[in-house]
Amino acid sequence: MGTGGGVVTAVESPAALKVVNPATGELITTVPATSAEDVAKAAERAEQVFASGVWSRLPVRERAAVLLRLADLMERDTGILARLDSEDAGKPITECLTGDVPGAVESIRWFAEAADKVFGRIAPGTGHGGLGLMTREPVGVVAAILPWNYPLAMTAWKVGPALAAGNCLLVKPAEATPRSALHLAELAAEAGLPEGVLTVLTGHGSVTGAALARSPVVGALSFTGSTGTGRRILKDAAESNFKRVSLEMGGKSPQVLMADALAYGDELIDHMIEAAFL
Repeated sequence: MGTGGGVVTAVESPAALKVVNPATGELITTVPATSAEDVAKAAERAEQVFASGVWSRLPVRERAAVLLRLADLMERDTGILARLDSEDAGKPITECLTGDVPGAVESIRWFAEAADKVFGRIAPGTGHGGLGLMTREPVGVVAAILPWNYPLAMTAWKVGPALAAGNCLLVKPAEATPRSALHLAELAAEAGLPEGVLTVLTGHGSVTGAALARSPVVGALSFTGSTGTGRRILKDAAESNFKRVSLEMGGKSPQVLMADALAYGDELIDHMIEAAFL
């Protein structure tokens, strides 16, 4: 499924993903399973939008203003976003209302405010009094592959910096938890994000995710998920265009306890359990 600027675009694959409430086993909805061909078309479209400059050459404060409006709209729709993540991931609604959604809102605001504070720099030249001027430019088309445990928060963590820098972004949410990312894309369109700058692609990791990793158009990819999948993404990226890859991969929550931490007793154990399983 492609959502670009809030507009759902047609996909050729008739296959569908079932979104099921893990707490009840209830079928919530189905979303299209994006094919590799659909990913290629979405990437080419994003490349054209980036080259047009409608977002990449927009003054940085104007990009920031769009992101700040997006954050306001997310805050307005806190109840909707919390319900989507609660139903899709089986999370307690209070956790989504008080933690996940407010955290996602603040992430978007933070990156919006940071947009005009990332500068190039001047470095001494090699001789003859010369100077080296280094500037920062957007990569172009970038991709994000998300996990299921913090659907909206992880979307915000990747959407915020990518868009603030002027990139066009292709987002693949986890198969089980796609709906908050789709709703965020609709809110981005309402906030004034130009069509085609943000595209949400629902699908299987082995198909949609792999196609993003192999795409010669995607210049950088950020992945959060399992170690095994991360290895495959790195291999696919190297065998395509050596795109930049950022990997946050799974472990089993190792903990380092200092001697003075033992004074916290049961409270410490509670925090360790929460960190390991939530």
